[in-house]
Amino acid sequence: MATRSADIPQLVETVSGMMSISESSSIGSYSNRTVYDGKSSFTKGRQPSFQHQSSSFIRVCDLDISSHSDSIVLADPPKADCEGTKNQWIGLDVAEKKSPKQQQSHQISPCAPKVLELLVKNGLQAIADDSLWVPDSATEAILKERKRTGGQRINKAHGTSSDTTVLIWTGSFRHQGYGNDIPAVRSQGIVGMSAHKLMSLIADSSRVTEYNKNSTGRRDLQVFRNDLFSSGADQNAAITKVMLSTAQPPLVRLVLEFLTLLHARKLTPQDGCGEGYVAVCRAVDKTCKDFKEPKQTGGMFGPTVVRSEILLNVHLITVIPGFEDSKCEMTNINHLKSSMVPSFIAKKLGLSAAVNFLNDIRALC
Repeated sequence: MATRSADIPQLVETVSGMMSISESSSIGSYSNRTVYDGKSSFTKGRQPSFQHQSSSFIRVCDLDISSHSDSIVLADPPKADCEGTKNQWIGLDVAEKKSPKQQQSHQISPCAPKVLELLVKNGLQAIADDSLWVPDSATEAILKERKRTGGQRINKAHGTSSDTTVLIWTGSFRHQGYGNDIPAVRSQGIVGMSAHKLMSLIADSSRVTEYNKNSTGRRDLQVFRNDLFSSGADQNAAITKVMLSTAQPPLVRLVLEFLTLLHARKLTPQDGCGEGYVAVCRAVDKTCKDFKEPKQTGGMFGPTVVRSEILLNVHLITVIPGFEDSKCEMTNINHLKSSMVPSFIAKKLGLSAAVNFLNDIRALC
Protein backbone atom coordinates (compact mmCIF):
# COMPACT_ATOMS: atom_id res chain seq x y z
CA MET A 1 0.00 0.00 0.00
CA ALA A 2 1.38 3.42 -0.89
CA THR A 3 2.24 5.72 1.97
CA ARG A 4 0.19 8.89 2.16
CA SER A 5 2.00 12.21 2.16
CA ALA A 6 0.48 13.01 5.54
CA ASP A 7 2.13 9.94 7.03
CA ILE A 8 5.63 10.88 5.94
CA PRO A 9 7.66 11.94 9.00
CA GLN A 10 9.53 15.11 8.24
CA LEU A 11 12.24 14.40 10.79
CA VAL A 12 14.86 16.68 9.34
CA GLU A 13 14.29 19.98 7.58
CA THR A 14 16.51 21.76 5.10
CA VAL A 15 19.71 22.98 6.68
CA SER A 16 20.23 26.58 5.65
CA GLY A 17 23.73 26.90 7.02
CA MET A 18 26.24 24.08 6.89
CA MET A 19 28.63 23.81 9.83
CA SER A 20 32.28 24.11 8.99
CA ILE A 21 34.59 21.19 9.63
CA SER A 22 36.18 23.02 12.54
CA GLU A 23 32.76 23.54 14.10
CA SER A 24 31.74 19.94 13.60
CA SER A 25 34.97 18.74 15.14
CA SER A 26 34.09 20.49 18.37
CA ILE A 27 30.98 18.37 18.84
CA GLY A 28 32.57 15.12 17.67
CA SER A 29 34.47 12.70 19.81
CA TYR A 30 38.06 11.77 18.98
CA SER A 31 39.35 8.26 18.54
CA ASN A 32 42.34 6.43 17.17
CA ARG A 33 41.04 4.91 13.99
CA THR A 34 41.89 4.36 10.33
CA VAL A 35 41.66 7.56 8.28
CA TYR A 36 42.81 8.67 4.86
CA ASP A 37 46.13 10.50 5.10
CA GLY A 38 45.69 12.50 1.88
CA LYS A 39 48.36 10.55 0.02
CA SER A 40 48.01 6.90 -0.89
CA SER A 41 47.37 4.94 2.25
CA PHE A 42 45.24 4.72 5.37
CA THR A 43 46.88 5.41 8.71
CA LYS A 44 45.96 5.59 12.35
CA GLY A 45 45.32 9.08 13.62
CA ARG A 46 43.25 11.17 15.99
CA GLN A 47 40.46 12.53 13.81
CA PRO A 48 36.94 13.67 14.65
CA SER A 49 34.61 10.68 14.81
CA PHE A 50 30.87 11.07 14.37
CA GLN A 51 29.97 7.53 15.29
CA HIS A 52 27.96 8.61 18.33
CA GLN A 53 26.46 11.69 16.68
CA SER A 54 25.36 10.13 13.38
CA SER A 55 22.44 7.79 12.86
CA SER A 56 22.78 7.23 9.09
CA PHE A 57 25.87 6.06 7.22
CA ILE A 58 26.81 5.31 3.60
CA ARG A 59 29.82 3.59 2.05
CA VAL A 60 32.30 5.69 0.05
CA CYS A 61 34.79 2.95 -0.90
CA ASP A 62 34.26 3.52 -4.65
CA LEU A 63 34.50 7.32 -4.53
CA ASP A 64 37.66 9.33 -5.13
CA ILE A 65 37.90 11.14 -1.81
CA SER A 66 41.69 11.55 -1.90
CA SER A 67 41.50 15.19 -3.02
CA HIS A 68 39.01 15.99 -0.25
CA SER A 69 40.79 14.39 2.69
CA ASP A 70 40.84 17.72 4.53
CA SER A 71 37.05 18.00 4.55
CA ILE A 72 35.65 14.46 4.28
CA VAL A 73 35.83 12.75 7.65
CA LEU A 74 35.55 8.97 7.57
CA ALA A 75 33.31 7.49 10.25
CA ASP A 76 33.79 4.36 12.28
CA PRO A 77 31.90 1.42 10.72
CA PRO A 78 28.31 1.36 11.99
CA LYS A 79 28.56 -2.41 12.52
CA ALA A 80 31.29 -4.55 14.02
CA ASP A 81 31.62 -6.69 10.89
CA CYS A 82 32.39 -3.74 8.60
CA GLU A 83 36.11 -3.42 9.27
CA GLY A 84 38.68 -2.73 6.54
CA THR A 85 39.39 -0.02 3.99
CA LYS A 86 37.02 -1.67 1.50
CA ASN A 87 34.21 -0.61 3.82
CA GLN A 88 34.89 3.09 4.32
CA TRP A 89 31.94 5.02 5.70
CA ILE A 90 30.82 8.58 6.31
CA GLY A 91 28.06 9.75 8.63
CA LEU A 92 25.26 11.45 6.72
CA ASP A 93 23.92 13.35 9.71
CA VAL A 94 25.05 14.94 12.95
CA ALA A 95 22.80 14.93 16.00
CA GLU A 96 22.20 18.11 17.92
CA LYS A 97 20.67 18.17 21.39
CA LYS A 98 19.80 21.62 22.66
CA SER A 99 18.93 20.58 26.21
CA PRO A 100 18.88 17.34 28.25
CA LYS A 101 15.08 17.12 27.99
CA GLN A 102 14.87 17.73 24.25
CA GLN A 103 14.96 14.91 21.74
CA GLN A 104 17.88 14.87 19.33
CA SER A 105 17.40 16.35 15.89
CA HIS A 106 19.67 15.50 12.98
CA GLN A 107 21.26 17.90 10.53
CA ILE A 108 23.16 16.88 7.45
CA SER A 109 26.83 16.16 8.06
CA PRO A 110 29.20 18.95 6.95
CA CYS A 111 31.06 16.55 4.64
CA ALA A 112 27.93 14.97 3.13
CA PRO A 113 27.35 17.54 0.33
CA LYS A 114 30.82 16.89 -1.13
CA VAL A 115 30.34 13.13 -0.88
CA LEU A 116 26.93 13.38 -2.58
CA GLU A 117 28.45 15.36 -5.43
CA LEU A 118 31.18 12.72 -5.79
CA LEU A 119 28.44 10.08 -5.90
CA VAL A 120 26.68 12.00 -8.70
CA LYS A 121 29.95 12.36 -10.60
CA ASN A 122 30.65 8.66 -10.19
CA GLY A 123 27.17 7.76 -11.45
CA LEU A 124 27.35 10.01 -14.51
CA GLN A 125 30.78 8.67 -15.42
CA ALA A 126 29.51 5.09 -15.16
CA ILE A 127 26.55 5.85 -17.45
CA ALA A 128 28.79 7.50 -20.04
CA ASP A 129 31.55 4.84 -20.02
CA ASP A 130 30.51 2.44 -22.79
CA SER A 131 33.52 0.23 -22.07
CA LEU A 132 31.79 -0.94 -18.87
CA TRP A 133 28.71 -2.24 -20.65
CA VAL A 134 27.80 -5.15 -22.93
CA PRO A 135 24.49 -4.78 -24.81
CA ASP A 136 22.03 -7.63 -25.22
CA SER A 137 21.37 -8.83 -28.76
CA ALA A 138 18.28 -6.67 -29.34
CA THR A 139 20.05 -3.55 -28.07
CA GLU A 140 23.09 -4.26 -30.22
CA ALA A 141 20.89 -4.45 -33.32
CA ILE A 142 19.21 -1.14 -32.49
CA LEU A 143 22.54 0.57 -31.87
CA LYS A 144 23.92 -0.66 -35.19
CA GLU A 145 20.87 0.70 -36.98
CA ARG A 146 21.23 4.05 -35.23
CA LYS A 147 24.89 4.22 -36.21
CA ARG A 148 24.03 3.37 -39.82
CA THR A 149 21.37 6.09 -40.05
CA GLY A 150 23.28 8.60 -37.93
CA GLY A 151 20.44 8.96 -35.41
CA GLN A 152 21.10 9.25 -31.69
CA ARG A 153 17.45 9.09 -30.62
CA ILE A 154 14.28 7.66 -32.10
CA ASN A 155 12.30 10.89 -32.27
CA LYS A 156 9.27 9.01 -33.58
CA ALA A 157 9.05 7.11 -30.30
CA HIS A 158 6.21 8.47 -28.19
CA GLY A 159 7.42 6.98 -24.91
CA THR A 160 3.91 5.83 -24.04
CA SER A 161 2.55 2.36 -23.31
CA SER A 162 2.67 1.52 -27.03
CA ASP A 163 6.44 2.06 -27.04
CA THR A 164 8.18 -1.04 -25.63
CA THR A 165 11.72 -0.28 -26.82
CA VAL A 166 14.15 -0.50 -23.90
CA LEU A 167 17.90 -0.69 -24.45
CA ILE A 168 19.65 -3.02 -22.00
CA TRP A 169 23.31 -3.55 -21.06
CA THR A 170 25.03 -5.54 -18.31
CA GLY A 171 28.42 -4.73 -16.84
CA SER A 172 30.70 -4.60 -13.83
CA PHE A 173 32.48 -1.74 -12.08
CA ARG A 174 36.27 -1.52 -12.02
CA HIS A 175 36.66 -0.36 -8.43
CA GLN A 176 37.89 -2.84 -5.82
CA GLY A 177 35.40 -1.78 -3.19
CA TYR A 178 32.33 -3.37 -1.71
CA GLY A 179 30.05 -5.05 -4.26
CA ASN A 180 32.45 -4.79 -7.21
CA ASP A 181 31.89 -8.49 -7.99
CA ILE A 182 28.13 -8.03 -8.49
CA PRO A 183 26.98 -7.24 -12.06
CA ALA A 184 24.99 -4.10 -12.79
CA VAL A 185 22.35 -3.23 -15.40
CA ARG A 186 22.12 -0.12 -17.57
CA SER A 187 18.84 0.67 -19.33
CA GLN A 188 17.63 3.47 -21.58
CA GLY A 189 14.39 4.54 -23.18
CA ILE A 190 12.12 7.40 -24.20
CA VAL A 191 9.41 8.41 -21.71
CA GLY A 192 6.36 10.40 -22.79
CA MET A 193 6.46 13.12 -20.18
CA SER A 194 8.64 16.14 -19.50
CA ALA A 195 11.90 15.73 -17.59
CA HIS A 196 10.46 17.87 -14.78
CA LYS A 197 7.36 15.70 -14.46
CA LEU A 198 9.36 12.46 -14.52
CA MET A 199 11.81 13.63 -11.86
CA SER A 200 8.89 14.73 -9.68
CA LEU A 201 7.36 11.27 -10.03
CA ILE A 202 10.56 9.41 -9.13
CA ALA A 203 11.17 11.58 -6.06
CA ASP A 204 7.63 11.27 -4.66
CA SER A 205 7.58 8.34 -2.22
CA SER A 206 3.78 8.32 -2.09
CA ARG A 207 3.62 7.41 -5.81
CA VAL A 208 6.22 4.65 -6.01
CA THR A 209 3.65 1.85 -6.34
CA GLU A 210 2.26 3.53 -9.47
CA TYR A 211 5.37 2.75 -11.52
CA ASN A 212 6.95 -0.11 -9.56
CA LYS A 213 4.63 -3.12 -9.53
CA ASN A 214 6.92 -5.00 -7.15
CA SER A 215 6.90 -2.22 -4.56
CA THR A 216 4.84 -2.57 -1.40
CA GLY A 217 5.51 0.97 -0.24
CA ARG A 218 8.12 3.62 0.49
CA ARG A 219 8.32 6.32 3.15
CA ASP A 220 10.74 9.11 3.96
CA LEU A 221 12.62 8.76 7.24
CA GLN A 222 14.94 11.77 7.05
CA VAL A 223 14.55 14.71 4.69
CA PHE A 224 17.70 16.82 4.64
CA ARG A 225 16.72 19.00 1.71
CA ASN A 226 13.59 19.31 -0.42
CA ASP A 227 13.68 22.50 -2.48
CA LEU A 228 14.40 21.14 -5.97
CA PHE A 229 10.93 22.09 -7.22
CA SER A 230 10.37 25.09 -4.99
CA SER A 231 9.63 28.42 -6.64
CA GLY A 232 12.67 30.66 -6.64
CA ALA A 233 15.04 27.80 -5.77
CA ASP A 234 18.72 28.55 -6.42
CA GLN A 235 21.10 26.58 -8.63
CA ASN A 236 22.09 24.37 -5.68
CA ALA A 237 18.51 23.20 -5.05
CA ALA A 238 18.20 19.47 -4.42
CA ILE A 239 16.25 16.64 -2.85
CA THR A 240 18.27 14.69 -0.28
CA LYS A 241 16.56 12.13 1.91
CA VAL A 242 16.77 8.69 3.52
CA MET A 243 13.91 6.33 2.65
CA LEU A 244 12.60 2.96 3.82
CA SER A 245 11.02 0.82 1.09
CA THR A 246 9.87 -2.75 0.59
CA ALA A 247 9.34 -4.85 -2.51
CA GLN A 248 8.27 -8.39 -3.31
CA PRO A 249 9.70 -9.56 -6.65
CA PRO A 250 8.15 -12.43 -8.58
CA LEU A 251 9.66 -15.91 -8.22
CA VAL A 252 10.99 -15.06 -4.75
CA ARG A 253 9.10 -15.76 -1.52
CA LEU A 254 10.80 -12.88 0.17
CA VAL A 255 10.02 -9.27 0.94
CA LEU A 256 13.10 -7.17 0.21
CA GLU A 257 13.59 -4.17 2.48
CA PHE A 258 15.79 -1.23 1.48
CA LEU A 259 17.18 1.67 3.52
CA THR A 260 18.28 4.10 0.84
CA LEU A 261 19.65 7.58 0.34
CA LEU A 262 18.20 9.51 -2.60
CA HIS A 263 19.92 12.65 -3.85
CA ALA A 264 18.58 14.51 -6.90
CA ARG A 265 19.46 17.80 -8.57
CA LYS A 266 19.34 19.58 -11.90
CA LEU A 267 22.02 18.85 -14.47
CA THR A 268 24.65 21.56 -14.91
CA PRO A 269 26.77 22.48 -17.96
CA GLN A 270 29.75 20.91 -16.18
CA ASP A 271 27.98 17.53 -16.24
CA GLY A 272 28.07 17.50 -20.04
CA CYS A 273 24.70 15.75 -20.35
CA GLY A 274 22.48 18.59 -21.55
CA GLU A 275 19.42 19.80 -19.64
CA GLY A 276 17.46 17.73 -17.17
CA TYR A 277 17.98 16.00 -13.85
CA VAL A 278 20.15 13.37 -12.20
CA ALA A 279 19.29 11.26 -9.16
CA VAL A 280 21.54 8.82 -7.32
CA CYS A 281 20.62 6.24 -4.69
CA ARG A 282 22.79 4.27 -2.25
CA ALA A 283 22.13 1.94 0.67
CA VAL A 284 22.13 3.47 4.13
CA ASP A 285 23.05 1.78 7.39
CA LYS A 286 21.37 3.17 10.49
CA THR A 287 22.52 2.66 14.07
CA CYS A 288 18.99 3.13 15.41
CA LYS A 289 17.87 -0.27 16.74
CA ASP A 290 14.51 -0.02 14.94
CA PHE A 291 16.26 -0.04 11.57
CA LYS A 292 19.31 -2.24 12.07
CA GLU A 293 17.47 -5.30 10.76
CA PRO A 294 13.99 -5.94 9.37
CA LYS A 295 11.30 -6.17 12.02
CA GLN A 296 9.36 -9.02 10.40
CA THR A 297 10.52 -12.56 9.77
CA GLY A 298 7.39 -14.42 8.77
CA GLY A 299 8.88 -17.86 8.08
CA MET A 300 6.16 -20.47 7.71
CA PHE A 301 3.49 -17.86 8.42
CA GLY A 302 4.36 -15.68 5.47
CA PRO A 303 7.17 -14.11 3.43
CA THR A 304 10.42 -13.38 5.25
CA VAL A 305 11.62 -9.78 5.20
CA VAL A 306 15.27 -9.53 4.14
CA ARG A 307 17.42 -6.41 4.18
CA SER A 308 18.90 -5.79 0.73
CA GLU A 309 21.17 -3.02 -0.54
CA ILE A 310 21.15 -0.59 -3.42
CA LEU A 311 24.87 -0.33 -4.11
CA LEU A 312 24.30 2.35 -6.74
CA ASN A 313 21.20 3.42 -8.65
CA VAL A 314 21.41 6.28 -11.12
CA HIS A 315 18.57 8.00 -12.98
CA LEU A 316 19.66 10.38 -15.74
CA ILE A 317 16.67 12.25 -17.15
CA THR A 318 17.51 14.48 -20.11
CA VAL A 319 15.47 16.94 -22.14
CA ILE A 320 15.04 16.13 -25.86
CA PRO A 321 15.30 19.42 -27.81
CA GLY A 322 12.04 20.18 -29.57
CA PHE A 323 10.07 17.85 -27.29
CA GLU A 324 10.67 19.58 -23.94
CA ASP A 325 7.06 19.33 -22.76
CA SER A 326 6.11 15.97 -24.22
CA LYS A 327 8.95 13.50 -23.73
CA CYS A 328 12.44 12.96 -22.37
CA GLU A 329 15.17 10.32 -22.41
CA MET A 330 15.82 8.25 -19.30
CA THR A 331 19.02 6.28 -18.64
CA ASN A 332 19.31 4.15 -15.52
CA ILE A 333 21.89 2.10 -13.66
CA ASN A 334 20.72 -0.56 -11.21
CA HIS A 335 23.28 -2.21 -8.95
CA LEU A 336 21.74 -4.26 -6.13
CA LYS A 337 22.87 -6.79 -3.54
CA SER A 338 20.62 -9.28 -1.76
CA SER A 339 22.30 -12.09 0.15
CA MET A 340 19.18 -14.30 0.17
CA VAL A 341 18.54 -14.19 -3.59
CA PRO A 342 20.66 -16.61 -5.70
CA SER A 343 22.89 -14.85 -8.24
CA PHE A 344 21.29 -16.47 -11.31
CA ILE A 345 17.84 -15.37 -10.13
CA ALA A 346 19.14 -11.91 -9.16
CA LYS A 347 20.49 -11.33 -12.69
CA LYS A 348 17.21 -12.41 -14.27
CA LEU A 349 15.22 -10.23 -11.90
CA GLY A 350 17.54 -7.28 -12.50
CA LEU A 351 17.12 -7.42 -16.27
CA SER A 352 13.35 -7.81 -16.17
CA ALA A 353 13.01 -5.12 -13.48
CA ALA A 354 14.96 -2.63 -15.62
CA VAL A 355 12.63 -3.20 -18.57
CA ASN A 356 9.46 -3.20 -16.45
CA PHE A 357 10.52 0.01 -14.69
CA LEU A 358 10.53 2.02 -17.92
CA ASN A 359 7.44 0.37 -19.33
CA ASP A 360 5.48 0.89 -16.11
CA ILE A 361 6.37 4.58 -16.16
CA ARG A 362 5.27 4.78 -19.80
CA ALA A 363 1.93 3.33 -18.79
CA LEU A 364 1.31 6.53 -16.79
CA CYS A 365 1.89 8.80 -19.79
